[in-house]
Amino acid sequence: DRLNYFFGWLDDKDPEVSNDAYKEFANADYKDFQQMAARLPAEKVAGWLKDPATPGFRLGLYASILGHSGKASDAALLSSLLDNSDKRLTTGYDGILAAYTMLDKPAGMKRINTLLSDAKSDFLLRYAGLRAIRFFHDYRKDLVSADEAAKSVSLLLSQGDIADMAIEDLRRWKRWEMTGQVLAVRKSEAGKISIVRRAVLRFALSCPNQEAKVLVAQLRSEDKQGVEDAEELLKLEETRPASAAPPKP
Repeated sequence: DRLNYFFGWLDDKDPEVSNDAYKEFANADYKDFQQMAARLPAEKVAGWLKDPATPGFRLGLYASILGHSGKASDAALLSSLLDNSDKRLTTGYDGILAAYTMLDKPAGMKRINTLLSDAKSDFLLRYAGLRAIRFFHDYRKDLVSADEAAKSVSLLLSQGDIADMAIEDLRRWKRWEMTGQVLAVRKSEAGKISIVRRAVLRFALSCPNQEAKVLVAQLRSEDKQGVEDAEELLKLEETRPASAAPPKP
């Protein structure tokens, strides 16, 4: 009910008022946002997305609202935003990608996977694609299955500037069937980067598969202190209270 009230102030002429309303949405839990977003006026939100005066940092939220309240025909508007090379769109690119996929899953997933596969694409755009996939994995498995999410994330394993994030996601999601792919990263160009090698080690330490245990034993003989440090950090991670997850991309 409060979010529905705040929606009425998002386009207030006083920027202090409208920004305050925006912050209420930014701090909301996804379960609350999801329930009410579907009831919001899609046509009005579409108008905000078309308006060149709309601040770039708001596009992700507005796109997300449209993704919940709009129709399949609204996917074309979101697609046009994704095609816009204006750098202001990058701040909400993950939200637009997720919303586009909500309205047209085949086209949305194709776009995300194409983006994740392109190592030459801007890092921030690939990271936005990763964030969109994380959103589906954590909140909307009804739209994108956990298997689909893992397959998409695995497209980043060969990219040295982001492979560590992909490996960490696969570890947290316990995708042990991808052990071979993850361990093979050590022998790739990406595996020459220390942070990527550390991510592979953390994956191997958490993985119950025999091939992971063999690698851990090998690394322990080569760098006992390094392995012990990684083990200690994993223990701290397990005991650390879970932080509040962002409601939406």
